[in-house]
Amino acid sequence: GERFLFEIHREVLRTSDNSPYGLIFSCRDITSRKKAENELALSEEKYRTLIDSIQDGVFLIVDGIILFVNRAFSKMIGYESSEIERSSFIKYVAPEDVDLVVGNYKLRQEGKPAPSSYEWRMLHKNGGKVFVNMSARVINYQSKKATIGTIKDITHQKKLEQTLLNQKNLFKGVADAANILLTEKDFNLAITNTLKSLGQSSDIDRVYIFENSVDSVSGKPVMNQKFEWTSGNVTAEINNPELQNLHYYPMFDSWYPILKNGDTVNSLVKDLNPELRNLLSEQSIKSILIVPLMVKNEFWGFIGFDYCKSDRIWSESEISILQTTAANLGGVIERELAKTELIEAKETAEEMSKLKSNFLANMSHELRTPLIAILGYTEILKTEIEHHEWNEMISTIMHSGKRLLETLNLILDLSKVEADKVQINYNEINISEEVFDIVNMLNPVAQKKNLYLKAAVKKEVVLSKLDKRLLHSIITNLVNNAIKYTQKGGITVELDVINSNKKDYAMIRVVDTGIGIAKEDQENIFDEFRQVSEGYNRHFEGAGLGLTIAKKFAEKMGGSISLESEVGKGSTFTVVFPAEEEVEKSEPSIIVAREDILPYSVGKNKKVLVIDDDLATRKIVELFLRGEIEIESASNSKDATELINNDVYSLVLMDISLGKGISGVDLLKNLRTLPPYKNVPVIAVTAHAMVGDKEKFLSSGFNDYLSKPFAKKDLVGKVRHWVSNGNSNGRNH
Repeated sequence: GERFLFEIHREVLRTSDNSPYGLIFSCRDITSRKKAENELALSEEKYRTLIDSIQDGVFLIVDGIILFVNRAFSKMIGYESSEIERSSFIKYVAPEDVDLVVGNYKLRQEGKPAPSSYEWRMLHKNGGKVFVNMSARVINYQSKKATIGTIKDITHQKKLEQTLLNQKNLFKGVADAANILLTEKDFNLAITNTLKSLGQSSDIDRVYIFENSVDSVSGKPVMNQKFEWTSGNVTAEINNPELQNLHYYPMFDSWYPILKNGDTVNSLVKDLNPELRNLLSEQSIKSILIVPLMVKNEFWGFIGFDYCKSDRIWSESEISILQTTAANLGGVIERELAKTELIEAKETAEEMSKLKSNFLANMSHELRTPLIAILGYTEILKTEIEHHEWNEMISTIMHSGKRLLETLNLILDLSKVEADKVQINYNEINISEEVFDIVNMLNPVAQKKNLYLKAAVKKEVVLSKLDKRLLHSIITNLVNNAIKYTQKGGITVELDVINSNKKDYAMIRVVDTGIGIAKEDQENIFDEFRQVSEGYNRHFEGAGLGLTIAKKFAEKMGGSISLESEVGKGSTFTVVFPAEEEVEKSEPSIIVAREDILPYSVGKNKKVLVIDDDLATRKIVELFLRGEIEIESASNSKDATELINNDVYSLVLMDISLGKGISGVDLLKNLRTLPPYKNVPVIAVTAHAMVGDKEKFLSSGFNDYLSKPFAKKDLVGKVRHWVSNGNSNGRNH
């Protein structure tokens, strides 16, 4: 019952003329052969099934042609096995790796040493690239040298390695950037170098910073490019006018709320809206990352990263790293803005200070000039007019003029303190003498209000190193203030020495029985232009500067001033200065004020030249010196020069501002070139009385200085001094 397989051959029998005349048949038993072929086919199927089950790709190459690949191989590069087999293996090698792969293939074929395994890139059917690790060796196959081997897809591993490398480089770049931002003082250089560090470490083609602003017309947000770094492989866009005042809306309408919220934009250019895609494609950008820059928790602008080589999506870890740098940049920008604001504020303050100084200088000059006439004429009229009612009017005018001058001087004193230009000349002073002098000087003022003013000095000698002028101003301001706010009773100026921490201190107390100061007002009573009564309800004279200046002067000399007061019972102002040990002293020289009238012997045969463009000043000087010394005057530098060339004067009283022509300073220079006037004393008589004016004019060559308005005794005293000395070899400081 067995079955056999036969192979039958048939052949036609033919005559000599090729005519068929019969058939011949032959049979052969092929049962065993067929059985062997079936077994071989089954074996090959089992072998392929086994090979296809391997996860790595398997291949067989003979003469450069791929004869066999398993399913994993074909799947790895996106082809069917039938598409790969019988094709050249070079077809699937990435161009950049052809030399490597072909070189190793030839080495193996020639029996030379070659790497048993190495990495290269295969071309995927979709155009992408697959990183593989290949292991191969040479075998004999059908009497030929064949290469058999395996490939393993390591694309994910390579991407992970590249990501780690990128992060490592990025970390280094961010660290370098942080160091730059911390150490580089030049803001622009710090930002430029930071962008360079970030760009190089992240393999980016272009890094830039945009600052936000508001369009002046539409009021909508716009962006302006401020900084940029490029790798050199792309065009710089820093000078692209299209990137200045670029509106967020409508092109970047989706970006603005994201960035304002502190989030990032991470996108492929091909996925953006057409208008934005065209703008970025013109700059060769394929991938873009935008990280907001927040300054004072506000969306200030952004830092952008352009990748122009291929599509690139940034990982969350990379973005997180760059956000840290963006935060650092925001801090640096905030500091720079604060610095800029500080500089601008300083410049504004300096400009305001300059304007204030100019205003005060002009105000001082313009008020002092008419005051010379007001106070000068009233001083003369008061001695000439005996009519009681008119004399009272003159006294009122004089009081008002002095009040205006006092206010002006207080304002100028305050400006000196604020400008830190108060010159302090320390000398050992007996404060007791100063207290008695001031009490005697102001006693008539107190008596007019039926108040007592007395000194209670426990030690006749209380020494301290102070500036006598500033001490006089402090005590005078405090006593004047007490007289002003006291309606009945009086004022006592106490002086004592106290000991604290083994050190002696001079303590001056001005105690009054006045209206007192409420607790809520005591904190600001020393502020400039502040008074107990203010506004429409103020019922006391004054500018509110006396206490301010007293406090500032006291502190300038290392002292302090404090207040104790109760409404309705009075106030006590206490000034404390370090005291010196009492030492034996020679009697101080006492200068007794001489009569206002110049001795005839002093002024005889001598002349004074008055140079001033203000007629009132010239008249006042002539009246103050009338009958005692010969006076000639000139109203400008031209007339003065003519007089100087025709005569030699014993003394020159010269204003600084002489109207048309040269100034008094320049006229003095010309005067000193004349031999007769090399030693003639010249006094600057001027309304320029701001901080440093006196010192400036003395250093310009003037022998002395007298500010307007001046009293008769002040003018007479200076004229007497210089006419008596008769030369200018000295300075009266």
